[in-house]
Amino acid sequence: MPGTALHITPDGVEWATPPPVGDCIVVNLYDERRIRVERADPRIWVAQQFLDATHHPDISIIDDVITINAVNQRVVYRINRTWTLPDADCWLAEWPD
Repeated sequence: MPGTALHITPDGVEWATPPPVGDCIVVNLYDERRIRVERADPRIWVAQQFLDATHHPDISIIDDVITINAVNQRVVYRINRTWTLPDADCWLAEWPD
């Protein structure tokens, strides 16, 4: 990912260094028709394509909240639409407070 991202503020849009991000890694358990979370960091980039195309029964996206109900844990991310990577069409997503 690039070192800068667009930050949308009440005063306008600026290029800025985003907060540190990690990964959310899930494994599809085809035999069980479920998923398992291998890693879930508190802050990740999430692609708009993922948001538009996710139809797995263990993942729900409602009102900018992604909920993953995997076999081993539940992970929730809130999409922060004030940070974006326009070239990658990604948004920042964070664990809720």
